[in-house]
Amino acid sequence: MKIRILMLLLCVLFLIPRPAFGLKVHSQGIYVVVMMDEKDAKELGERAAKQIETKYKVVKDPVLQKRVDEAAKDAGADRKHPVKILESSQVNGFCTFDSRIYVNTGLLKLVTDDE
Repeated sequence: MKIRILMLLLCVLFLIPRPAFGLKVHSQGIYVVVMMDEKDAKELGERAAKQIETKYKVVKDPVLQKRVDEAAKDAGADRKHPVKILESSQVNGFCTFDSRIYVNTGLLKLVTDDE
């Protein structure tokens, strides 16, 4: 149940119509909300994915992947990018601006298959 709730919440984030909003730091260190079009969101997402997948190992476990994919499908996710599992003890799941979803193994260890 917990994994399905998490996946549902992450999927809801993608219902926000473009243009997307982001934070930008001005030279004075002030955060400002900025709008970005779909092209900018895609570029930002690609850069974030590269950094994320460099910092964390992407897990290639077919059993875990099937479990996450089924939860995403049950949550109604229409994915253009596969949900990726990251090797990390942190209890976390997150997404990038271009709809990429990442789930840490720390989160998956807390939930059972029927959740």
